[in-house]
Amino acid sequence: MPVQQAIDIGVPVTEVYNHFTQFEEWPKFMHRVQSVSQDDETHLKFKTKIWLFSREFTAQIEEQRPDERIQWNVTEGITHHGVATFHELAPRLTRVEINVDVEPSGLIEKSARGMRHVKRAIRADLHRFKAYTMMNEEPEGEWRGTIEDGEVKQQRESQSSRSSSSRRSSNGDDSESSSSGSRSSSGSRSKAASSSSGNRRTASKSSSNGGDPKSSKSGSSSRRKSGSRS
Repeated sequence: MPVQQAIDIGVPVTEVYNHFTQFEEWPKFMHRVQSVSQDDETHLKFKTKIWLFSREFTAQIEEQRPDERIQWNVTEGITHHGVATFHELAPRLTRVEINVDVEPSGLIEKSARGMRHVKRAIRADLHRFKAYTMMNEEPEGEWRGTIEDGEVKQQRESQSSRSSSSRRSSNGDDSESSSSGSRSSSGSRSKAASSSSGNRRTASKSSSNGGDPKSSKSGSSSRRKSGSRS
């Protein structure tokens, strides 16, 4: 029996989509999901707890279009398939719509469907997701590729990752420029110190030779005259 629930979130559609596709973060706002592990871009493993019973299932993402649509089908475990769509109502208003068709295979699943447990659970999880999205910053490193018929067709790097990479590159260039400037400054100081040292040595030699060249000439002339008289 199909179940449909929707909620409007006062956040841009791209940010809502990026939060939703952080699948391993789902236990933070999905009450009955205990853990999610992602083997690759198209396969997810869930561990849930319904009342006192634990259930595990594996889902395959069949279709994924950034900021538009995610469709999945359970290949092992609780049989169901679903679609999540994202609709931009305004620059800072997004509607998330969930459609799930559960096929109960046991007494617990049949009881949950009869009591409309699935519908209430999805509605409550969507409200928690809304609060989670509005209270947390946009995640970094999100995957924004395209999947068709269960196969990855296009891999695209997120805008935040590109911005982070450019910032790291810019910081690296600044560091190299700073290092180069420091080396040039150090070389200039070394040359200045060598020049100053050479000047001091020259001045020291001049002092040891009597300092005044005129005094040196008069001394040698007196010595010559004294020799001629003798």
